[in-house]
Amino acid sequence: MIEVPNDSSVHTYTRQIAEKVLAAMPPGQTFLEGEQLLQLSPIKQLNLMVIRILQMHWHYEAEKLKSPYFNYQAQPVQKAFQQLLNTLSQHIHIAQPEALELVQQATTDCLFLIANPPFFFAKAFEEIQIDQMIHLPQLRELSKYIVVHKAILRLFTERWHQKLSPTYLLPLGEAKEWLAQLFANHSHEVEPMDDHLAQFHQWVPMPLSALLSEIQQPQLPTTATTTTTTTPEKDPQVSPVNSPTASVWTEQVKPSQSLVEKFQQKKFNNLRTAITLNQKFLFVRQLFQGNMNDFEQALARIEQCSTLDEVTQLLQQTYAAQYGWDFESEAATELMALLVRRFE
Repeated sequence: MIEVPNDSSVHTYTRQIAEKVLAAMPPGQTFLEGEQLLQLSPIKQLNLMVIRILQMHWHYEAEKLKSPYFNYQAQPVQKAFQQLLNTLSQHIHIAQPEALELVQQATTDCLFLIANPPFFFAKAFEEIQIDQMIHLPQLRELSKYIVVHKAILRLFTERWHQKLSPTYLLPLGEAKEWLAQLFANHSHEVEPMDDHLAQFHQWVPMPLSALLSEIQQPQLPTTATTTTTTTPEKDPQVSPVNSPTASVWTEQVKPSQSLVEKFQQKKFNNLRTAITLNQKFLFVRQLFQGNMNDFEQALARIEQCSTLDEVTQLLQQTYAAQYGWDFESEAATELMALLVRRFE
């Protein structure tokens, strides 16, 4: 489950969605019942996320029931314990205050899944790990509750079957590295977020720029294979738009040592499909000050160019000048890395 500050736009918006969901309950009903969960809202992913979070709480509470004074591995005890859990699952009864928190958390997780899937899945892996290991059954269980970007989990499972045995325990760090590679190499499998977000927007108008600026900030955790570089200190007297020329900007892109970035060095023919969601949010926020229309227009104009010099000249004379780009920033450096792969 993903936590956000109480004063954030995400917290405010998800609370409004949760209140809207519960307001649709029958008049006089003060408890949320189990049979209502799958039809709680018209958004299937939200309903499944509610059930997933409820299951997580359920298993946590079940573990708390266990006492060190009894043998819970004994066959009769396991059978009776499972029967208790099954019986409880048929008598879900959630008071409105707890239901409000549950639906709000599910909405938060949904928004991160839709708009920042690398971060969501990395957090989900942390939640399903056992002793810092990912087990295939837990991965399959997670997949039951995922509709949006389900292809990523399918690709992950396929890779598991190709490389590992079903009983293998995959270290959490390595699982996250696999995840990063899948997002880097299969960006076409990442579903456009617009239609999914529109379902929420129909209920409660969405402050899109504010939400995306918060949701896109958490990045996919790096692993030990990732190296870091120190950005040289910039001269504050020099305008960032006029300081590096196109050739200097290009030279700032250095070969990376991380496995993920090695995969990312492959050439491609379409910039739009090569940009990951994390990069899209980064570029819109840092290079276009939240203006999604200008970002999309820039992509269209870039695809009409034939050379890297033509692209850099276009960007410097238009959007860089308009928005005051810092060519040594993370966003500008990542954009140039993509442009080099696209045009060289």
